[in-house]
Amino acid sequence: MALKCCIGSCLVITIIGVIWFPLFLLSSANPALKPNPVLSCTTEIGISGFSPFYAATVDRSIPSSVNEEQVTIPCLMRAVPLSL
Repeated sequence: MALKCCIGSCLVITIIGVIWFPLFLLSSANPALKPNPVLSCTTEIGISGFSPFYAATVDRSIPSSVNEEQVTIPCLMRAVPLSL
């Protein structure tokens, strides 16, 4: 009886390992992956066959002459005192 339980437990652990190992290997838990933020977006609203009546483009890419260490977010850099 104990041998059956041991073999069954090992089989279940092996099946779980076979299923989850590729998921962990290819998931975002992989330290080789870097975040991929959205840098630009283009939106057009209109009726097909006609020119769009609304178009918007947002580009937040960092120019190549600016170093990433030089970029700061002003709203996070200043401290706002909280009064209760």
